[in-house]
Amino acid sequence: MECPKCKKTVGENDAVCRNCGIALRETKKKRFDIKKIINNKSKNRSDLETTKGRKRVVRNKTDENKLKLLLAGLSVLLIVLLIILLIVHISSGKGNKAALELVEYIGQHVSDAETDTGIHLKDESAFRGVNTALTFDYIYESEDEVEINDITYPEWAVTVVLNKNEKIDSVVYTDFTTVEDDLRGDEKDKSVSLDKFDKGAKYNTVIDEIDCDPYRITYNKENTSYMFKYYYTAENGDAQQVLLTAVFDDEDKFLYYSSELVYPENM
Repeated sequence: MECPKCKKTVGENDAVCRNCGIALRETKKKRFDIKKIINNKSKNRSDLETTKGRKRVVRNKTDENKLKLLLAGLSVLLIVLLIILLIVHISSGKGNKAALELVEYIGQHVSDAETDTGIHLKDESAFRGVNTALTFDYIYESEDEVEINDITYPEWAVTVVLNKNEKIDSVVYTDFTTVEDDLRGDEKDKSVSLDKFDKGAKYNTVIDEIDCDPYRITYNKENTSYMFKYYYTAENGDAQQVLLTAVFDDEDKFLYYSSELVYPENM
């Protein structure tokens, strides 16, 4: 290759003539492509936003999964509680159902009732507390227990009382779970009065006024008595226990009621 200025021979790859110093080729200057830079920045920003979006999606999915697990846990807990309530309801309903079956045999012999219903009646409770607290000739009771004031009782008991002819005179259903928390029964703000109800008032309206579950239901041939236990704070500040009994005829029409104040004994 020949130098264009001094005409001397130079190398093919020489950038400058070794003899005269003239530049043999232009130095390639780095040119910046503004559009390319902007596009790269936009691409980087887009990639960053995409990454953030992906992280946000992952975080949202994680939060959603946590919420699903929480809801699933609450659903399981709710189902368990419903099952427990159902079992309790069925258990308590079993006693009153047995009582109603036996009511159909009032005026008949116990053997007839046992044969037709399949209910086996005993002449003594398996619980000492029942034998001392209730008066009966025969009994059918729950195998499940409740403890009241350190004494064990069945959850419920159906007792049968005979008349002088050795036939069923009355059937009594006692629900001990109603006094499991407090032997005095439900707590009320004040004394419950049924004076506003006339004879013949509907069962539901009277029971709604009392607003608690009956401790004992006594079924006779002509009427049914519902006994309720409750207490309230008297004017002197003392707790006053009451036994309230509401009586209905065989058509569930209100007949009359009585309230008996219960006072402490053996003090």
